[in-house]
Amino acid sequence: MKKVLTLFFLILTTATFAQKDGQNFCDGDDTEGYFKPLEWPKIVVWYDTHYNERLIEEKVVDGKTYKAYVQEWEAGSKDTLYLRAEGTKTVQYYKETKKEIVRFDDAFKLGQQWKGLEIRYKVRSFTGELLTPVCRYRNLMVLEAVYPKTTFLFYYLKGYGYVGATKDGNLISFVVPNLEVIAEMEKMVEEMNRSRVE
Repeated sequence: MKKVLTLFFLILTTATFAQKDGQNFCDGDDTEGYFKPLEWPKIVVWYDTHYNERLIEEKVVDGKTYKAYVQEWEAGSKDTLYLRAEGTKTVQYYKETKKEIVRFDDAFKLGQQWKGLEIRYKVRSFTGELLTPVCRYRNLMVLEAVYPKTTFLFYYLKGYGYVGATKDGNLISFVVPNLEVIAEMEKMVEEMNRSRVE
């Protein structure tokens, strides 16, 4: 019974949290792009930790205006992303190297490839699907990201952006509407593990 109530709580929380009025957490917006600059915080689970990503400021670098997003990790460390729109492109600035790379271009077609700093990207699909503990997504853009030692598939929803990642076919990352969902999922895993031992 407790697991049923927990599942009900997760579904209720997911259905009632939205990016904008009338929008369900699991729904995107087909009128927007895949790299929509978010004005609200996003909570991302990554393996066994999570981070909260939020817009903190606009920053001008070399005459170009970027939106700065801080990613505050559960353990306390912080990363900052600098993104800006340039026509149909979303461009990321790396403060350490003082270089820009194209994160995505809405004009890209299936199979499009390009290179980041140390990452090779390829558009694998515009009809991808991803099942997470919170949502079942469809019609996602799937980007293959090949790093020097590993490869991820990143999933993007129109009008929301990043919603999750897989590695070797396994879900390793997904977004949640709030921290309470993470706490409830941790309780469920703990209960499942305890019931296996008993």
